[in-house]
Amino acid sequence: MPLILGAQSAVATGFSVNNSCRFNRADEAILTRTQSTSPTNDDICTMSLWFKPGNIDVDGSGFGFSGGDDASNRFSVTLLGSAANNSLYLYGKVGGSLNLNLASARLFRDVSAWYHLVVAVDTTQGVEASRVRCYINNEEVTLTGTFPSQNDNCMLVKGGTFDLGCIRGGSWQQYSFTDGYMAEAILIDGQQLTPSSFGEADEDSPTIWKPIDPSGLTFGTNGFYIDFHDSADLGNDISGNNNDFTSTNLTASDQATDTPTNNFCTMNPLENYLQQSTFSEGNNTVLTV
Repeated sequence: MPLILGAQSAVATGFSVNNSCRFNRADEAILTRTQSTSPTNDDICTMSLWFKPGNIDVDGSGFGFSGGDDASNRFSVTLLGSAANNSLYLYGKVGGSLNLNLASARLFRDVSAWYHLVVAVDTTQGVEASRVRCYINNEEVTLTGTFPSQNDNCMLVKGGTFDLGCIRGGSWQQYSFTDGYMAEAILIDGQQLTPSSFGEADEDSPTIWKPIDPSGLTFGTNGFYIDFHDSADLGNDISGNNNDFTSTNLTASDQATDTPTNNFCTMNPLENYLQQSTFSEGNNTVLTV
């Protein structure tokens, strides 16, 4: 099983990720864009994202993203907080009816390492479990719950608003803000891809999963590739589509060089000695009680 890239390590690679974006939950920092209402395909897409969790006691630790028109038509993916044991959670509605309510039995609690998440959707599939597939570090994650009905629209690409750094709730409010780092945020409109389109096993350490250059992919109408390389424009899309995001409560100082190919040491909120402390800024700041 491919492993996550641990702290104090940088894997030799032909492709280097130079930057990430640090999301601090207290800042309610997000990236948002309005999508085209005419995607390449209403039912098929893939989201790829590298994330490193921050304060895992809160929902949204590590990442959160969602798309949709309103509370009745939405699709969200996030990492739940400690109350739900830090599991992966997917939720959605179409036409006001629940069509997506999935959770992983597998838990994600390592705050020292980068994870690669792929959410691959194709609701035209006849087999229910093939309509939404999730992978962490090239290993498929078992999901249980409600899968979309066949040919349901996928609101990640259907149109409306796409939020990166939070999800939206029943009143269409932004909440569950991300705490941690994100890198290489990619949406593919019109294809259900596997992790091998975005990463590979390291040739010297084959149990370690690492990123590859995704620039040659076909991104589709609503697709994007956010590499966080421009500190003055953290939502800049380099896919060629110019599907740029507008940032809120993010500044140039939120650009980081802690990445999947250059992992930094950070403080650990699971450390018993520090459990009563407050962690922020990607576990770089600790306020002791």
